[in-house]
Amino acid sequence: MATYKYSTEADAFLAAVQELAGPTEATGLGVVDKAKQAANIIKVLKALDAVLTFLKSVPEADRNTFLNDLGAYLTLERAERAFGFQPAAFNLTSAEATTIASVFSQYDVNDDGMIDLQEFNRLCLESRETQQLSSEEVESAFGLLDKNGSGSISFMEWVSWWVDGAKQ
Repeated sequence: MATYKYSTEADAFLAAVQELAGPTEATGLGVVDKAKQAANIIKVLKALDAVLTFLKSVPEADRNTFLNDLGAYLTLERAERAFGFQPAAFNLTSAEATTIASVFSQYDVNDDGMIDLQEFNRLCLESRETQQLSSEEVESAFGLLDKNGSGSISFMEWVSWWVDGAKQ
């Protein structure tokens, strides 16, 4: 199912819908507009999977600097204290939780324990697969991860995405 869902057929489908619909603004034709929206959702989900693959592929040696370790420790400590985060609840080892926290802290530039849209956009720009996303598509991807609609991605939402992908 996942292979089919994110296959190149989605790209062909999007191209066909765009050719049919013409300009990117709404056409007024409900079926075409919904098809365009579905095609964009497929593109965004595919991009989120690519970002996750990119993040997980960063060599461990590149993550093991003192500042990354400190950032990971502080992120985990804050998540445990403020949100009751427990790695075991996500079937994670302490080492896996530290890796996730390390990556999260790299993009939580202002260290507020959340990733806002600007920080998420930076992440998307660093991943080759998502560089071609429009700002609207980046916002859609951000919205998929921001499950509670708070306007930022919490560490718990980040962990859920890391563990389960964008399929939730």
